[in-house]
Amino acid sequence: TEALDAGWLELWYQPKFNLQTGEVCGVEVLCRWLHPTHGILSPALFMPVLERCGLLDELLFTQIEQALGVQRSAREQGFTLNLAFNLQAVQLANAQLTATLKSLLAQQGASGAGLTFELTESGLLEAPATSLESLVRLRMMGCRLSIDDFGTGYSSLQRLCQLPFNEIKLDAEFISN
Repeated sequence: TEALDAGWLELWYQPKFNLQTGEVCGVEVLCRWLHPTHGILSPALFMPVLERCGLLDELLFTQIEQALGVQRSAREQGFTLNLAFNLQAVQLANAQLTATLKSLLAQQGASGAGLTFELTESGLLEAPATSLESLVRLRMMGCRLSIDDFGTGYSSLQRLCQLPFNEIKLDAEFISN
C-alpha cells in the first residue's frame, strides 16, 4: 500500500512495432517498483504481494488512468497508440472490472478499442468459467484480448476457439524449437 500511495510503482512503456512500416503501433504498459533504497524491483518480486493484499485492481486502474493520459497526448499529436495491460486471471472475477473501466474511459474521452488486455495461457487455464463473462464484456466494449506466453501451458486449439481473443503471443521457447 505504501508503494502505491508514495508513487513508487512507475509505468514503463515497451513499444510494439509494425514490422512492415517500422512505426510504433502500441505499447505494453509495464510496472516497475522504484524502491528508494533497493533501486528498480521486478514485478516478480512485488506482484504476488499485491495479489495477496487484494491490490491488483487498484494498481490496474491507476495504470490505466495514467496511460490513457499518454494515449490522449499521442492522439492530440496525430498518433494512434494502443495500450496493452497485463491482466491476472483472478481479476476477471471482479464484477466491477468492466464498469470501472467504462468509467475511466468516459473520464478520458477514450474508447475500449484503444486497449488490449493480455492474459497468460496458464492464467486462463486457472480461470473459472465465470471469467468468460468478463472477457466477453471487455470484447463488447471494443477492447482487444491477447493470450500471452502461449505454448507454455496445455491449451488445446478447441479451447482457444471457445475464447474471445484477438491475438496470441507465442512464447519464444515454443517457436525456437
